[in-house]
Amino acid sequence: MNNIYLPIGIIFMIMAVLSYIEGINVLAIIFLIIFLGFMFMAYRGSSRHVNKRVSSITYDGIIQTGLSKIDRGTFYIDKDKFMSVMEKINDLVSSQGTMPEFGLDAIYLMLGNQEKAELLVSKIKERGVEASAMQERTTWKIKIEFN
Repeated sequence: MNNIYLPIGIIFMIMAVLSYIEGINVLAIIFLIIFLGFMFMAYRGSSRHVNKRVSSITYDGIIQTGLSKIDRGTFYIDKDKFMSVMEKINDLVSSQGTMPEFGLDAIYLMLGNQEKAELLVSKIKERGVEASAMQERTTWKIKIEFN
């Protein structure tokens, strides 16, 4: 079992319930507090929690890079348009876990195979953002346009 805190926490919860049934309320409260501590540690170590942090860091990095490129004049789109498009697709872009390439007027996401690329393009288009998949040697790129 990857997360040992979960079963230990459940044992403490069972002990808290049994203590409450037996009428030992002080011990039940102590076991309940220990149970909550173990559940918190189980959540902190879960992959879902870690993935949310990585996605947040990735998205923040993309936004900062895009805004700095717009300010320097190497990314030819409007800040408001960039922010509105990125807000529409933030979870899709940040779930990749990698920084996209910035072109002159689009960003490019790298994917390993055609099926994943086409699936991501269809999800992006559902949100009203123009995107297309293209093959580059052995990888697939998704071009996200800011028109």
